[in-house]
Amino acid sequence: SEGNTCEYTCARCEKKKCHCDCIELRSARTSRARGNNSKSASVKVQAGVFLRNAEAINLEQNAYNLSFTLWLTWDGEADAIKPLKLVNVLDGWALTQTPVYDEPLVLPDGRKYQRYFVEGRFFTKFKLDDYPFDAQELVLELEDLKGGLQLDVDPTSRARDGLTMPGWNVRTTFQDVSAVAHPVPAARYRFGLKIARPWSLFLLTLAPPLLLVLLCCWIVFLLRAQHVDARVGTVITALLTIVFLDLAYTDDVPYLAGLVLIDQIFNFAYVLLTAMLLLCVLAVRWKDEAADVRVADPAKADALEQRIKKWDRVALRAFPAVYLLGYALLIAL
Repeated sequence: SEGNTCEYTCARCEKKKCHCDCIELRSARTSRARGNNSKSASVKVQAGVFLRNAEAINLEQNAYNLSFTLWLTWDGEADAIKPLKLVNVLDGWALTQTPVYDEPLVLPDGRKYQRYFVEGRFFTKFKLDDYPFDAQELVLELEDLKGGLQLDVDPTSRARDGLTMPGWNVRTTFQDVSAVAHPVPAARYRFGLKIARPWSLFLLTLAPPLLLVLLCCWIVFLLRAQHVDARVGTVITALLTIVFLDLAYTDDVPYLAGLVLIDQIFNFAYVLLTAMLLLCVLAVRWKDEAADVRVADPAKADALEQRIKKWDRVALRAFPAVYLLGYALLIAL
């Protein structure tokens, strides 16, 4: 009615309208929006992966290539899965994600189904503390960027039978769903392949040169103390060889703030070689001192020579035991 305070003139259409109708309209719109959000939140998406190939592992870049089939099954609208995205892609421009069907299939139970062929380069942080006995996980991560989807795993996910990777032992696959700390609650699906570096790589490739160098250094204690040049020269040459082996073996390992296992193995070798060099120097010094006092004090000279022989015998027995025990403890711990 005229003069009713509920009426106002709309600036857009210049017609008189009622505040009450406007409030009811806004309330209806809010209810519909909440209904849509509720509907979106109730969409359940089941994800599965068939891993066809994994290769080109780069420890410095924490990267690897994966080729796999990804399938999604959901009970919402055809475009309900649009917010899902692979989030640990390293080179987005090189990612290939081809849908198998132009439109999602409708299963007999009413759910939608789509499958993708995916190839790309992915990344995850590698754990290198136990290198060269390290075990890694090659992971792909699928995340709901907008929130509102309930992700679940398909128990039939697996890797291709007979999948091999040169230089690695292929173990098992795993998958899980976790919550993501976004302002809007979201979920993340993870599928991964567990791999481990074979022990044969160290025992048959890395260890033999190291053992050979230490063996050549160890036999200097079979030489007499008067062979000064042979003793000291052999130990110094072995020390330089160990340095070059260290640089060669750790060339593929990225620089880290801490020490990896291979660093500890070589550091222990440095300690052993330094101890061998110290004994060689002491033997030379005792030999020179015995020669100086041979005329004046033959008993002291004989005692010094016996000391040299004694420490040579101790070194011949102790160094192999210390070497094996030390490396066994490093690897075990």
